[in-house]
Amino acid sequence: MKELLLVLIGGICSAFGGFLAAWYRAKKAQKIKLQETIGERKVAAYGKGLELIGQVQSVLIQGTEKDALEFLYKHGEWFADNLILLPHTFVENWRSIRLNLKSAIRKDKAQSKMEEGEKRNQVIEELGNLASFCDSLAREAEESIRNELDLPECKVKRPAEARK
Repeated sequence: MKELLLVLIGGICSAFGGFLAAWYRAKKAQKIKLQETIGERKVAAYGKGLELIGQVQSVLIQGTEKDALEFLYKHGEWFADNLILLPHTFVENWRSIRLNLKSAIRKDKAQSKMEEGEKRNQVIEELGNLASFCDSLAREAEESIRNELDLPECKVKRPAEARK
């Protein structure tokens, strides 16, 4: 009777151990699958983010503040959908660019109504500083994604540098 009881207890312990091992493996596999899915989505979001921030940089250089702001709003849905996947610096800078462009548009409207003078020149100088600041924010946003993906900086080569 004692042997039968020991065999029964051993069987129960073995079954319970098998159940726990299977549960742990399933839990671990679920976690790995979630991390893989998040990783795939991050890479896609980073790729699109690099593309968009490059376009923002172009619009900041070639267009107006209004053009750049419209571009950001046009891609606002993408930004909202990928907010949790993007690096914090990218998110911060995207929002900062948008707010600084709004400020620049307001200042531009105000200075256009001002008469020539020191105050107007000061506002025009602030507008130039805002444009430069937005450009630096865009470069920093691009750099944040490049750092996450361990990609080298994309340098623009000039004719004088090409001869070296």
